[in-house]
Amino acid sequence: MNQALLDGKVLRIALVGCGRISSKHFSAIAKDARLKLVGVCDNNEDRANLAALTNHTQAFTDYEMMLDSIKPDIISICTPKPCEFVISPRWRSIYDSITVPCVARGL
Repeated sequence: MNQALLDGKVLRIALVGCGRISSKHFSAIAKDARLKLVGVCDNNEDRANLAALTNHTQAFTDYEMMLDSIKPDIISICTPKPCEFVISPRWRSIYDSITVPCVARGL
């Protein structure tokens, strides 16, 4: 990750996929003062709304609309492995270098 992003800035993070593993990501994000959860997305509207309500953020069912609307610094992709390709090429080039797998990094 670009060090300039970490120098005193609170990073705006969005999460895609509000299933089982997302709770670990939400917990890690909440514990790190350098991160602010600004949106969640899931193709299941009820799951997205519950995650947003529980984590005091916005819910989306369309990840591109979420990215266009909130313009996060980081996206955490919490989808099953076969679904990771769903991020469109226009966003992949921008976000690949700053996608943070929160649990793997121990945030």
